[in-house]
Order: sequence, then structure tokens, then C-alpha cells
Amino acid sequence: MRHWETPQPEDALELLAFVDFRVQEYVVDILRGLSDSWLMVYLFFLIHAVKLSNFHDTPLSRFLVERAAQRPNYIGHYFFWFLVSEMHDETVSLRYALLMDTFLRCCGDAQRSSLLGQLRCASQLERIAKLVQGAPPARRRQLLQDELLDFDLPNEFQSPVNPTVQGNK
Repeated sequence: MRHWETPQPEDALELLAFVDFRVQEYVVDILRGLSDSWLMVYLFFLIHAVKLSNFHDTPLSRFLVERAAQRPNYIGHYFFWFLVSEMHDETVSLRYALLMDTFLRCCGDAQRSSLLGQLRCASQLERIAKLVQGAPPARRRQLLQDELLDFDLPNEFQSPVNPTVQGNK
């Protein structure tokens, strides 16, 4: 592979279908040259490519955590939420949880706190949505309003019911 003409990143991505570590290292070497903006174009695909491996610790997974940690407010934010969005898939949930944990350990206290606060907020909203969905139709609106008023918002969030109310009431 080292003797090949270096492919464009979008062509190199096709090589990720091969789960060989040497092939992944070759692709990662090409991806290292991507700007943050271009990496963002491919980030969702790359996170899905992590599923193809038989191992948790791969050159691709290390590269993704590394780049996410370098720019935690940009790449890291999307990296985290792309992982969260796929946690329902039991075939990769452990792998993605390990990637998420590794990223959260090196992204910095402020970013970690922000992302975990967002995750708690999203989990609470999901709980409220399920509660409202299971209620009789005539009761849903009032139940939603009551639940949102009792909603424990992080300090940096505003109430969806009353934007003048900041987190932690």
C-alpha cells in the first residue's frame, strides 16, 4: 500500500471495509491530513466504520478520540452525540461506551461537564416524552406542562416553557 499513489480521503475511506490493522493505519495516515471541516464531513461515516472491526482498540478508534479531544467543542461535541445516537445498537454499545469514556476522560472538565449535563437533560426529556405519550390524550398537555415546570435544568439551560427561567430554578 505504501507504494500506491496516495488516494483522496473519500477513496481511502472505502478501504475501511477491510478490517486489517495495517489497512486502517494506512487510511488513518491519510485522514490525519484532513482539516477539521473535512473531518466533520466524514465523521458519522467513520464512527460507523468502527463497527466493522473485531476489536475495540483500533487505529481508527484512536484517531477519532484523538481528533475529538483536540477540538472538544467542535469535533468532540459531534463525536459524543454520534456515539450516543448509536448506543441502542447492542452489537457496538460496549465499544462506543469505551470510546465515549476515553473521550470524556481527555476532553477537559468544562466540556465533560457540559456534555454530561446535556445527556442528563436529554434523558429527562425522553422520560417526560414517554410519560406524556402513555397518558390519556386529554391529560397530555397539562402533564407535559407540569413535568416541564418540575424539570431540573442544568444552570446553562433555559426552560422550554418559560425562557426567562434559568436552570436549577
